[in-house]
Amino acid sequence: DKIFVKDNSRAAWIRAVKEQMNFFKHADKDHNGTIEFNSTLTEPFIFFSLLGLERLGQPQTHEGSAFFLWCCLHNPDWLSEGGLDAFINRIPVKRLAQLRRVPKKRLYNLGKLCLNNIESGK
Repeated sequence: DKIFVKDNSRAAWIRAVKEQMNFFKHADKDHNGTIEFNSTLTEPFIFFSLLGLERLGQPQTHEGSAFFLWCCLHNPDWLSEGGLDAFINRIPVKRLAQLRRVPKKRLYNLGKLCLNNIESGK
């Protein structure tokens, strides 16, 4: 994760993920325990899970790729300099601005169309 998660965010990210994980891991010992669901972790959790699966050699699905691109475009602060270089800094600034204006559903459909064209050789 070092190349993708900023150094100043890493400790907070790990703490947030482990808090949820440890609650469920030890739930059988504390039947009355509660935890507040933190919905702000959902998108970054899915994002970094997709990244982890890719790094393990698992091919991205179209849906995963579209979600990953949308997150990179709209949450560049999630990425370290290495992550920005890998995913964002290669795109011209003008094109980034255009892509950021595309709604999530439209970006998904455009990506699916492009992938279908690539797969069919068009």
